Amino acid sequence: MASTSSQKTSEDVEDTEEDLKKLVSENKEEEEVGECSSEEGSRKVQTTTGRKKLLPPTIRIGVCRCVQCSSENVYWTCKTCCQYTMFCQKCARKARHPHTMKRFRESDRTTFLLQRHLQLVYYNHIVSCEREICLEPCLSQREYRVHFDSCPCRPRSIHDIIVNGEVRFDGTGFTHEDCVDCGLYITCLFLHANDCKAEQCPAQWCNEMREVFDMDSKQIWQISDEMKKKVKDVIIAEWKKVRERQQVILVRDIVDDLLALTV
Repeated sequence: MASTSSQKTSEDVEDTEEDLKKLVSENKEEEEVGECSSEEGSRKVQTTTGRKKLLPPTIRIGVCRCVQCSSENVYWTCKTCCQYTMFCQKCARKARHPHTMKRFRESDRTTFLLQRHLQLVYYNHIVSCEREICLEPCLSQREYRVHFDSCPCRPRSIHDIIVNGEVRFDGTGFTHEDCVDCGLYITCLFLHANDCKAEQCPAQWCNEMREVFDMDSKQIWQISDEMKKKVKDVIIAEWKKVRERQQVILVRDIVDDLLALTV
């Protein structure tokens, strides 16, 4: 019956909430953003099977920087590009940016960092989510998963992003100059693979990543306790909205079942 289906959906929602809470509750340390590195990536580790694997890269979100000179003294941000295009005073004068810019305030800095952390949470979630009732960002951003399958600019395999034993990374994660969306998606594929325990996972690249990298060696996403709490609060609020939508659908299905019995 429809009501039984809705009940299962509610259980799935609770399971996913626990997965996301686990994601944002791990890792104890925050380091400066923009400095995402894989300094240990060139070293190899010996696994119990005798195969040598690379250590996975480290993903960090940190301070806001000028997109041209990497200065932390950000004064201007693009109103059209949101807060992903930022300039220091000197670079803003000669940038000739096509959009109108606004003054970058301290509150913008906090908002920007929270948005970038949430973006990683949402992208990591959509890597494998198939639920019909889910977080609004999940439902609206699943197109990136489809885009990754068809994008002609992205690397064709995990080996294409490894150079001398290291993965190319920038401030958010994987660096791919031709497609920012695919670069961010690959970053979240690493987050997914770091926690995935499935023998054969349907998520893109997950099985290959776990074959190449020793995902049991460390948690790759570093996030401070303060930011972890902010992210968790937002996610909990989002899941409350999911429950409300689920309840509306449950009531509607029950009414439809009752009406069907009267026909």
